[in-house]
This record gives sequence, structure tokens and C-alpha cells, in this order.
Amino acid sequence: MNSSRISRLARSVKTLVVISASVALAPQAFAQVPVNGCQFQAAEISKALGTPFGAGQGRKGIGPSCTYTSLDGKQKLSVVLFPTQSSFDAVRTVIGPTRTTQLTAVAKDANQAHIVRSSEATQVAHIAYINRGHLVQLRLTMAPSAMRSIEPIHTKLLALRRV
Repeated sequence: MNSSRISRLARSVKTLVVISASVALAPQAFAQVPVNGCQFQAAEISKALGTPFGAGQGRKGIGPSCTYTSLDGKQKLSVVLFPTQSSFDAVRTVIGPTRTTQLTAVAKDANQAHIVRSSEATQVAHIAYINRGHLVQLRLTMAPSAMRSIEPIHTKLLALRRV
């Protein structure tokens, strides 16, 4: 065999080894990544927020998402998972790119959680954090008749299990 043939064979073997290793490790690498946004049970949300909620309705977008609606139809909790391998600061524009959006970091939070406030969305409690390769957003929207103080709701959203 000449040297160019040996070199091509070596490259082919190296490529095959890399592909084989990737295929073998892929299930482990993706085992932690949620395949849909409906990561909560309705009972979990109902207990945390003090209002009965129905089962979530999943959707696909840039990442998986889910919407849970209260049984009275006056509140909706949206859970959106945006795939990322970046820090919170690198993806903050995904959350609220408007001038009226303020992000407040939650002190000592392992998932870099932030409370999201907007003067344009006064009927919304919104948090965001990074977990398992996703920017996770929990956004509770309330009808005017279901409106209550937002700050305690932020605390309740932060207390939910991290997905």
C-alpha cells in the first residue's frame, strides 16, 4: 500500500471510531433533556399556586413548551424550554428584549433564576432559569378578574420543582 492510501484508511477508521463513540454516548447525553414541555403534573401546579389546574397541552417551537390552564379558565401557566448551552446572560434577550423588561437575579440560585418584570405586562408573573441545557421560562398570565399580587406568585413559581 502506498502512503496516501494508508492515510485515507487511517482517516476513515478515525471517522468511524468518532461516529461509533457518538452513537454510543448519545442516549446518555440526551437522557437529561426534556422531550416535551409538560414536565409538571396538574396537581403539582395546583398545589403550588393554590388554584386547580388541568393537564398541560404540549407544543413544539424552538424548544418544547406546555400550557396549563386553570379550571376556571382565568389563569394560564406557560412553560417554555429553549435549548442552550450558554449562560443566562448570553440568552437574556430571548426572555424580554424590550426596554420595559427588567430581570432581577435571585440571590444564590443554583440555576441562575431571574424574576422577569415588565411594565407592559402587569398581569403576568414570570421567572426564568437555566437547567439541563435549557433556558426554562415559567409565565403565569391572569385575567383581570383573577388578578392578585405578583410578588408572592414569583415566590411560588421559584419554589416549583426545577425542570
